[in-house]
Amino acid sequence: DFFEKVGRGGRLSDPDRTVSVSRALLAADDLRKVLRSDPDAPQELKDLLPQVDQILQVGSLALGAKSQESDGKFREELDQPVGPEGPRMIDTVMALRAMTRAWNRSEMGAIGFRIHEGWMWLDRFWKQESMHAARSLVRSRNTARSDELRTYRASELWEWLQLWRESQKVRQKIAGGYAPAIPWDTWDARMKDLEEELRGHLQTGVTDRKSTRLNSSHV
Repeated sequence: DFFEKVGRGGRLSDPDRTVSVSRALLAADDLRKVLRSDPDAPQELKDLLPQVDQILQVGSLALGAKSQESDGKFREELDQPVGPEGPRMIDTVMALRAMTRAWNRSEMGAIGFRIHEGWMWLDRFWKQESMHAARSLVRSRNTARSDELRTYRASELWEWLQLWRESQKVRQKIAGGYAPAIPWDTWDARMKDLEEELRGHLQTGVTDRKSTRLNSSHV
């Protein structure tokens, strides 16, 4: 019922999309935080807290079951195979954001395992994409496009940075609990470089319409 009402965004002819469901789960967690922290929140809303908690946990488990593939990536559409154009980075990033929020509340092992698998796919994805990156992460509109280089909106990479910030707790927990080990130190360097360059381009007027790419400095 949750995916029927939320995943399609009210358009019954559209398939359930991983990003839409992930954003709904993140919104549920945001609501949970407000209801727990705001003393002026109506009691009838506070009474919904157990249901909101359940949506976040059960929804994350269902998202993993319906969208995550065996290699760790997430599909664009639930219960649908990845299309011929290949997987999208943003689907895995947004799904991991939602599942990380859920894990931060429950530390459920099943969710932790899926988070580990998702990060392993992102690690392979970063290395693959970085093969064609020369120096800069964010390309200006005047830069000639390479057919071999996949590009991204800056907003997608900001979502990746937000995932990194929200993953502090889970990174410590799964560091030695699953194999193979994720190179968190390398990721720390990657994300620092990513944030520095994105912030630098914000100051020089680069907008979300301009394309971005992954840095090859830390592969």
